[in-house]
Amino acid sequence: MVFDAPAPVMEWSVVDRTSSSCSIDLNLAVIGDADVSKLSLVPHASSPDLRISTSHLPSDDHWLNDKAWSWMWFSVPKTIEVNMTIDWDVGLESANDALVDVEWEHVVDGQRSQWTLGTVRLPSPNNNSNAPLNQAYAVGTRTATSLNESLATVALEVDHVPEGAFVKWTEYIPEGCTCDVQDAAGASLRKTLNTQIFLWFQTESPAALRPTYRLTCGEPLDQLTLDGTLEVAFGTQTKTTDIAKTVWTESDSVLNETMRLTQPSDRQSDASAFASKGQGGPAIASSHDVTFAVQLLANHREVSREEWTDVVGFHGTTHTIRHEGWHKHLTDEVLTYADARAMRSDIWVSTAASDAFVTASLEGERITVQEALLISEQTWIP
Repeated sequence: MVFDAPAPVMEWSVVDRTSSSCSIDLNLAVIGDADVSKLSLVPHASSPDLRISTSHLPSDDHWLNDKAWSWMWFSVPKTIEVNMTIDWDVGLESANDALVDVEWEHVVDGQRSQWTLGTVRLPSPNNNSNAPLNQAYAVGTRTATSLNESLATVALEVDHVPEGAFVKWTEYIPEGCTCDVQDAAGASLRKTLNTQIFLWFQTESPAALRPTYRLTCGEPLDQLTLDGTLEVAFGTQTKTTDIAKTVWTESDSVLNETMRLTQPSDRQSDASAFASKGQGGPAIASSHDVTFAVQLLANHREVSREEWTDVVGFHGTTHTIRHEGWHKHLTDEVLTYADARAMRSDIWVSTAASDAFVTASLEGERITVQEALLISEQTWIP
């Protein structure tokens, strides 16, 4: 199951290392909103005697407890960047080179979720080739140029590639979009329903690899998120990196201004909508304007109702909405929170949707449950 605020996408790279220390750049792309979010850097269980220090990271609170760093936000930024320096005693390096577990926790509508986003590992100092260590760990970037509201050219670049390396870039194509490769840059191409894969089995030179493709979508580009995975193998070394960041440029000045606008979250949009109803007098929203439902599942890939109901085991009436690149599957709406909560409790017991939760809408627009209870003068039930 996927909560309304999914886990962030993590990307990390070792930028410097010695026999007793290393410096690591950690980047997270936060996809959803939450009431409270927490990031933790925890020494891996197999390497407990590490000493971790970090760069400054703006947050609402932060602390160091039992050698683990934690940061907390009430309104988490969309991107998180932190550099950490890890020191250890010479000869302490563990067999699996695991250093730090990156953990994420957040609360959405009273529902708490926890993830281990990944484990930061130390690259081996041994290299069977004559190439410097940092050459064996290529850097991937993505640049997209908007041609109009739903059409873009996307350029991928893999730099610092040692000659003779194996390189694989898997680009995840957003639902409702098509990908047409314009320049494969010498790669062999593989394609599935929602991925475009570029393969270089043995690179011929250290020059950067720069494939491009055209992305055509059925909805505005500013509502989509691009993502990909870069895998590089060289000698005995392999590194896999999530490429979540996209640098957008625009060929049209009007679109440029539109794309630069920060898209408001559900809460901001609904607060503005509710405020506009009250301009010039009291708010006119009534209990009849507010409805509740239970969200069963959210996913990026479009699937038929038969596919997901067989997995979830829910056979009641449902409907699907598209929101911020997600397909969200909900039950029919009811007028009271009590009815929705009872339906959610029954779903927890009788289906596989053990993390289903109550949602609320005001005249068809998603709002928080707390706002819906306030508007409709209903009582929250623990």
